[in-house]
Amino acid sequence: MKMKRKQTGLSLVETMAAMFVSSLIAGAVIGTLSLINSTSFRAYNSLSSITAAKRLEPSLKQEIHMAKFFGDQQGDSSTANSFPALSNPNYVPPPEEGDLTPDSQATIFPIETSNTVWPPRPYYLDEQTLIFQVPVFDNSYSYPELADGQPPASSNGKWDVDTYVYKVLADKNKPGKGQFVLQKTIFKGNHSSNPSFVPPIASNNPQTVMTGIVGPVDPNAATDPIANTPPPLVFSYLIDADHRVGKPTALETANIRGVSVTVELFNNDASARKDYTPSTLAICSEFFKRGNGASD
Repeated sequence: MKMKRKQTGLSLVETMAAMFVSSLIAGAVIGTLSLINSTSFRAYNSLSSITAAKRLEPSLKQEIHMAKFFGDQQGDSSTANSFPALSNPNYVPPPEEGDLTPDSQATIFPIETSNTVWPPRPYYLDEQTLIFQVPVFDNSYSYPELADGQPPASSNGKWDVDTYVYKVLADKNKPGKGQFVLQKTIFKGNHSSNPSFVPPIASNNPQTVMTGIVGPVDPNAATDPIANTPPPLVFSYLIDADHRVGKPTALETANIRGVSVTVELFNNDASARKDYTPSTLAICSEFFKRGNGASD
């Protein structure tokens, strides 16, 4: 007489069915998590570019609001739109081509950073270069000239200033991709209580304040050899209510009231999507000197 054993546990068919259902659930969960992660990453890439630009805005606004001069106050009617101007006593021009005399101030000016190559001095106000000067005041010294409306004296009777240079340069870490960065460097003025003291001029290392700049560009302009596209037209200068220029002359420089900053930033999200996501994100702001009158 055969005894029937009662089955305990799951049969093979039931086990396989349970494993199949479990794999479907696990796959759905993994797919959902992957989608959430991808969406978060795309949102971060888009917002990081905007955040960098918005972070720069209040800083640049404050700096330009404190500025007294665009270009170089030491310049004349033909050089005021450059820095350092040939007549600036704190700097010497670089040796001319073919002149083997050592450049005594070569280490003052940036040449090459981890992601950019700076052009030789002097720098000129244009669509890729913003130059302005902020007066230096030393609280430990009283300048009697201020009572008469005169500037705190430097070595030649000019205002003692820090010079800010913002420069748009090709990103050499992304060659041929049409991407540029915005860097900032400061050339310190006389931070001494002695107005006649000639300061040891030194430049801070350039600081990258924005990356992924791809426009706006003039397609007919010369191509940058690193980026393989024309450089972006980021800066334009406000002379009066209806007059703005990209490359102010030395005579126009004295009447600059403010600057307009326009950037198109590369959108990392667009390359990973096949919908109508824009390839660039555009931001435009205007900044003015204090008073911003042409005679200020």
